[in-house]
Amino acid sequence: MMLTVSLADDPTGLQIANWLRSFPPSIVQDVEIEGLVLKARRLEGLKNIKTLFTGSILGRLSQSAQLEITERLSVLSGVVYNAAKFATTAASEPTRINTDTNSGCAERVINELETNVSAVCDTIEDSLLLDTNLELKAAAEDELVVAVGATQAISLRQYLLDSSRIPDQPDIPKEAIKFSLGSRPGAKNRFRYGSMAEKPVIVETFQYEVPQGESSEPPRNFAQQVRKMVTQLSQPKRTNFHILPCIGYFQERYATQFSVVFQLEDRFVKDNPTTLSSLYSSMKRVSLGERVRLAYEIAVAVGNLHRVGWLHKELKSENILFFKILPRGEVEESTDPVAKSSPSINFGLPWLFGFEYSRQEDANTYLESDYSPESNAYRHPERWGKPRVKFERSHDVYSLVRFSS
Repeated sequence: MMLTVSLADDPTGLQIANWLRSFPPSIVQDVEIEGLVLKARRLEGLKNIKTLFTGSILGRLSQSAQLEITERLSVLSGVVYNAAKFATTAASEPTRINTDTNSGCAERVINELETNVSAVCDTIEDSLLLDTNLELKAAAEDELVVAVGATQAISLRQYLLDSSRIPDQPDIPKEAIKFSLGSRPGAKNRFRYGSMAEKPVIVETFQYEVPQGESSEPPRNFAQQVRKMVTQLSQPKRTNFHILPCIGYFQERYATQFSVVFQLEDRFVKDNPTTLSSLYSSMKRVSLGERVRLAYEIAVAVGNLHRVGWLHKELKSENILFFKILPRGEVEESTDPVAKSSPSINFGLPWLFGFEYSRQEDANTYLESDYSPESNAYRHPERWGKPRVKFERSHDVYSLVRFSS
């Protein structure tokens, strides 16, 4: 198997990676070239194995599922073959192809590699998660499943199904967070910046209601839901879930609020995040390509949540956030005005927030009334005001269409 191949031992993969690395950041964008090419080559290597489904849990899948996986691998193989041809031509005959054509080929290769690598992984994940006859623990330990990176989705599904996996105290001490200036503890700002263990974090806060005459403690079922939500958010996920790594949460009783802590990348500018709703009013003209890319990325993220049986429940433009990003290799503290580039917003990197009410698909729905026009604008009519039905996947999809249009 080519499950353990590395680019150092793979001349073809190394040539493709070197070719793509030769282009400026404006061409390769935020793609990790080595990781993308390595995964494509690993997956492509599976196509030559006549016993691909023998000895693996994939062999227990239906014939139709196995056929779809084989077809996806075949398409990916063709993409890798074409990428190798472009890289070889660029290396051996540099004057044959002009710069613009070469750059266009690189962009197309990156897009096709990303699309088809994701297609293979998603097909395998879907097949495993939708087959109710498969035992998830056995699937998570399968070598082939591990190689394609499907174990994270399986683990997420297991955490949703098994309530015994939810720790009693997944909270972190508030003192572990060093808040930035203007982000004081107890403040009722929705987002606050700080650091934890020398790593930058963003803290999302949401309030809870305390019945009149009661203590500052939240209702028991609400606190349990918060613990389960944070536990789920803290599990490893692929980037296309568009959820920042969650570290944990802390409770601020005197402010009657919970605060969920997410880790930021170093290249994110520590400034107020930009919501999709604010972009609607500040950017009057956005190219159709950027709009389509944004809608696609959010749809993929929602599809990933639904695949593991997780509902968001509060999809709206205020819960889609963007961070200004510095080019790779630069840090925000740089004082060199020549070397430092202007940070920008990448429409391909939206981040989901607002998980206050998120839950597994088959959990109970609390039918609290909410007559807020701002929230109901994105909700399915059956969920307006006093909800008449249990929340379903289709309600998330309805919300997605509302703010994507």
